[in-house]
Amino acid sequence: MSIVGPPGLTAGLVAVDGFLGPDGAKVAVEAWNAETGRLSLRLVLESAGCADCVVPRPTLDTLLLDTLRRHAPVVRSIALVDPRESGSP
Repeated sequence: MSIVGPPGLTAGLVAVDGFLGPDGAKVAVEAWNAETGRLSLRLVLESAGCADCVVPRPTLDTLLLDTLRRHAPVVRSIALVDPRESGSP
């Protein structure tokens, strides 16, 4: 696994910022597995005034995957660490 992502990932992350940014949230790439097409992300809520106002899961998972795949079609799945969930580091 590596953090260097697939082609189109940067544009996909800009698109994700478009719907997460207004709530003060963003995603950080943790790892990319080119063999499986799995992208590992972390939801960052440091600037979010209201963490519960950010798109809830599983809607967020669907939005992230659909948006990222539009720009980086080789992304087959995502793994998201969401600090709003109990047990998240």
